[in-house]
Amino acid sequence: MTEPAEENGYRILHLFEVMLLAMEQRLTAKMDDNSRLASERWVRHDREAEAMVARLAALETTLGLHLDEARTHKLIVDARARPIRSFVGWLWDHWRDLVLLAIGLFALLTTLSELVARS
Repeated sequence: MTEPAEENGYRILHLFEVMLLAMEQRLTAKMDDNSRLASERWVRHDREAEAMVARLAALETTLGLHLDEARTHKLIVDARARPIRSFVGWLWDHWRDLVLLAIGLFALLTTLSELVARS
């Protein structure tokens, strides 16, 4: 008892349609879940950002009360002197390397001048 080929074709098409609908429903459900989770995350991030802004504003007002003019002047002078102190510290740490570099450059220039004088 074989069924006609046309009826088998319809059954196969119906099977494909059912499978595609099931896949579409699963994908739609997954996308809805992802969208819901993403919007929950953004709401949480927005709340955290608002709380951070409020904390920073409170900290700014607290710091504004504590920083008087003398301390501000001291901070400005320290900010200007810090690079100089760090450069002097670097020179102190690397003075041997700099002396060797100067000796090497002096030897190179001496050799080059002798070569130029001979030619």
